[in-house]
Amino acid sequence: MPLAVLLGGSTGPVPAYNSNGLWLTEPSTLAAEAKELVDEGSFVALKLRLGRDHLSDDIEPIKPVRSSVGPAFSGSASSTGSITILRNTP
Repeated sequence: MPLAVLLGGSTGPVPAYNSNGLWLTEPSTLAAEAKELVDEGSFVALKLRLGRDHLSDDIEPIKPVRSSVGPAFSGSASSTGSITILRNTP
């Protein structure tokens, strides 16, 4: 019995995403890179790296990337370990 079934889940296909690129590079290059990543295989999603100095700089590449791969693609994002936690310290 598969472990997933033993734990109350089910088995089945798992959608894969391509996390091979879309790093913190020049936003103007990411749309073309996204299209290349889609063409590499039968992926249903891509991962876009976030973590630039300003939130607006992270948001900027989303629309062109989405336009280049089409609305059927899903996306995920990774902050690449660059989120800073602000704390009140004496």
